[in-house]
Amino acid sequence: MDIARWGLGVTHPTKVNMIGGKFMFDDDQETPNTCTATYEFNVNGKSKMMVFEVRHWYSNHEAGISGERPGNTIGNTFYGAKGYLVIDNYNKYYSFMGPKQEPGPARTGGDNHFANFIAAVRSRKK
Repeated sequence: MDIARWGLGVTHPTKVNMIGGKFMFDDDQETPNTCTATYEFNVNGKSKMMVFEVRHWYSNHEAGISGERPGNTIGNTFYGAKGYLVIDNYNKYYSFMGPKQEPGPARTGGDNHFANFIAAVRSRKK
């Protein structure tokens, strides 16, 4: 969710709507393993919206995002007026431009989000 919020340039939502439940396992967990949440943000009087989904092993590979294991689709997709940008969970991004969705700028590499988090916790700095 961090990358999606950073991409939108938002902090806290003004409205949240979520639906979900436990559809995968018959166990004692209390957290839904399948859910869809919509968040509305107000930025200088303009509304922005984010959709967050957890589908566990039911995920399709939308926008070309695919995981190392079948069904493991994790990433962010930003839709804009001229195309869309995809950031997957493996430090790469790619974009598709125009009505024909022609490949645009792409990059592999970058920071390891998890290592960055651990370093921040250990240093006690932002």
